[in-house]
Amino acid sequence: ITPTMARLPGRIADEFVTATDAISIRNPSPFNIYGIPAITLPCGFSREGLPIGIQISGPALGELNVLTLAHAYEQATDWHQRVPALT
Repeated sequence: ITPTMARLPGRIADEFVTATDAISIRNPSPFNIYGIPAITLPCGFSREGLPIGIQISGPALGELNVLTLAHAYEQATDWHQRVPALT
C-alpha cells in the first residue's frame, strides 16, 4: 500500500501542466511499466479540501487479492462516498 501520488493534489490549472512530470507519476509508474496489478482508492482530503488516494498493489497475477482488499477497504470506510466541497 502506497500513496497514489508522491505529493498532494493542486488546482486543476496547475495539475494540467505537471500531470506528466516525474514526481507526479513516480508512485504508479512501476506498476504500469511492469504490469503489476494495482488500484487506487480515495482515502481522505488535503487541508485544502482536495481528494487524496491510496494505491493497493499485489504480485503479478494477484488481481483477485488486490480487488478483494480494495473492496474490504471500501466496506470499512466511507471515503468513496464523500465528495470535495465545490468552490
